[in-house]
Amino acid sequence: MKLEIRKIHDVDYEKTYKILSNSYPDMSLPKDKAFAWFDKIRNNFGSREFWGGFIGTQQVSVFVTNNFTMNYRGKFISAGGIGMVAVDLLHKKEKICKEMIEFYEDYYLERGTSLLVLYPFRPDFYHKMGFGFGSTLHSYSIEAQQFSRFPKTDKLEYANEANLSEITNFYNQQVMSLHGAMLREEREFEGWLSNPKMRCLIHRENNDISGYLFFYFSERLPHDKGSFDLIIKEMQFKRVDVWRQLSTFLNTQSDQVKRIQYTTYDQDFYHYVGNPTNETKLYHHPIHQNISVEKTGLMYKIAEPKMFFEQLASDTFSKAEIIIRFELENELSPKNEKFILTYDFHNKIFVTSELKTDLTIKMNLARFSSIMRGALSFKTAVRHGLVEISKEKYIDCVDNLFRTMNKPEGYNEF
Repeated sequence: MKLEIRKIHDVDYEKTYKILSNSYPDMSLPKDKAFAWFDKIRNNFGSREFWGGFIGTQQVSVFVTNNFTMNYRGKFISAGGIGMVAVDLLHKKEKICKEMIEFYEDYYLERGTSLLVLYPFRPDFYHKMGFGFGSTLHSYSIEAQQFSRFPKTDKLEYANEANLSEITNFYNQQVMSLHGAMLREEREFEGWLSNPKMRCLIHRENNDISGYLFFYFSERLPHDKGSFDLIIKEMQFKRVDVWRQLSTFLNTQSDQVKRIQYTTYDQDFYHYVGNPTNETKLYHHPIHQNISVEKTGLMYKIAEPKMFFEQLASDTFSKAEIIIRFELENELSPKNEKFILTYDFHNKIFVTSELKTDLTIKMNLARFSSIMRGALSFKTAVRHGLVEISKEKYIDCVDNLFRTMNKPEGYNEF
């Protein structure tokens, strides 16, 4: 029977919870809290919407869409996210997930949003659907005393739920300088501040927040019972003096915790500590030591390249007197369409006459999305054969055109 996807207004909480808990066996959310979460989404349609897949009257899948505002090269654009994608165990391998992703893509395109984001459970599947990899995260496990210690001030204080608005506002100010980051609503910090296991420190100066540190303690089971690590959930700061105070705080925890675990987009973080090596001794080479575990972050898809270019600000790219013809394959599209467009990067217009084209670039939509996001350099893509370019003399020019100051960062959990 045909799958019908529709917004869930009258949620079958038991069925929805069962689908989610079976799809995510490690989901720790108790049923009562899950039901309260369903209520929040169902009763506050707007930035989030609840969807279900039905075969006849039977619900067989669920997902949540998220409306985001993202910093793209210093300008704000809209983006659509999808999360909590789950299919009933009895209906696996029926291409239900593929239909949900296609529905989600069409839903946002109809509303004028061409940039899509998600966290991949199966990166290979989403890559075939046109989603390109974003920046990777680096997970460190470092001895506390490796963090530098500086003279302490009285500017660090504990935060609680009363600080929700100002923490949210501070983060959203930070987004102004974080390429790829998306604005947050208060609800995204509310759960952390209300969690009895989570701690939050804020750095306050002249009544304004200039940094925060969310963290919790985790017992080092099963190998080191009775010992704890400090887990950094998230850390943001404005200036080096704020970083020094947070670093000093982490250093002073050395008598209570064995290690500090920190996951960050900062690929240069290992320079900030004296000994960045962790406990995992992976000697793939006799003189190399392991310092971090690399993890996937968000994946991105520019679902309609022409719409994407049209929505960008006129000064998004540096001025380059170059006209490029793009040929972009979309592998698992229902129509298997190829996007062909020619863009004049000097005049910021599309060109219909191919006689004026300087070069042609061929790649799949996933690679295009990664390059346009600044997660993959064009030069690297050419070197590894991920991109075809008709005239190699333009490689450096195109690489400079698409390169971003920093790789994209994404902190929203959805």
